[in-house]
Amino acid sequence: MSLPSTVSVTCPKCGQDGQMTVWSSVNISLDPEMKEKILDQSLFRYTCNQCQHVSPVFFQCLYHDMETRTMVWMVEPDANTDAIQDALPPLPFATNDYRLRIVHSINELVEMVLLIDSGLNDLAVQAIKLIIMSNEDAPEGPWYFNGIEFILVDAIITFSSPDAGVSCQVTLEDSFDALSAKLAPFDRSQSWIVATPENVMKMLENSAESNASMPH
Repeated sequence: MSLPSTVSVTCPKCGQDGQMTVWSSVNISLDPEMKEKILDQSLFRYTCNQCQHVSPVFFQCLYHDMETRTMVWMVEPDANTDAIQDALPPLPFATNDYRLRIVHSINELVEMVLLIDSGLNDLAVQAIKLIIMSNEDAPEGPWYFNGIEFILVDAIITFSSPDAGVSCQVTLEDSFDALSAKLAPFDRSQSWIVATPENVMKMLENSAESNASMPH
């Protein structure tokens, strides 16, 4: 179920105190209207009753999609993810093939929701970002997945860098399927994965080292 609570908020513009509903857990299968509030980020906005100023408010939130068997835990940007994973209680559904992810920002949560809906291997999509970032002419980012469209026989992924105000498109090729296959063992591995390009690269490197050390 979705779990709301009320917190005090001080308007950064006029200093007026007010209250806002925050959600420690959002189950979009039971409360589907909450999904759009995450995608348009209205769930994380506070409107001051005094001056009507709208300001973003970050709070930790657990996103739960029962249909795709996915949970995404949004934590503070500087949170120690290792400590968080150690502190999480055993999940009763851990053997039921769940995808478990950790993100550090509202934009990353929105991205994960879009990735879940796309049906693509989200870890493989994160790895594609490394290709974009390796281009010396590309802005540093951060880059976010925006969606996928099909043009004739091609599948096109769109990414954007809001900070730089630019976007780019990448055509999915057979290599994406191969990359997805390499990352499949991690996809629903009963462990929380930090969904970043850098972490996915480490996973691929560790997997390659492990395979290289196995007897043939």
